Amino acid sequence: MTMQLVATDLRVEARRWVRKKRILYTILGIYGVLSIMWFGIDMGDGTERIWFFWPMLGAGIPVAVTSVVIFGVGGLFGVGWEQRQVELYLRARREQLRNV
Repeated sequence: MTMQLVATDLRVEARRWVRKKRILYTILGIYGVLSIMWFGIDMGDGTERIWFFWPMLGAGIPVAVTSVVIFGVGGLFGVGWEQRQVELYLRARREQLRNV
């Protein structure tokens, strides 16, 4: 029973990880398309002034923040910390089940 529970937890974790990656790749794709659009409009408007990097910067900041929120930046509460906490919890839970 315990091995099935661990396998199910790993499957749920894997699905969550893939879903996060899909969301981030979708956001990055939209950002890429918008950046190309802004560049095309800027180059096609006939003026000497180059402005396309301003909307790219404005949209790039939320994309970067989203990336950090989804995947973390490591550090104190990064992915490694979360995995260690899960392992600690599972170890404690296994001990409780053995003692019952």
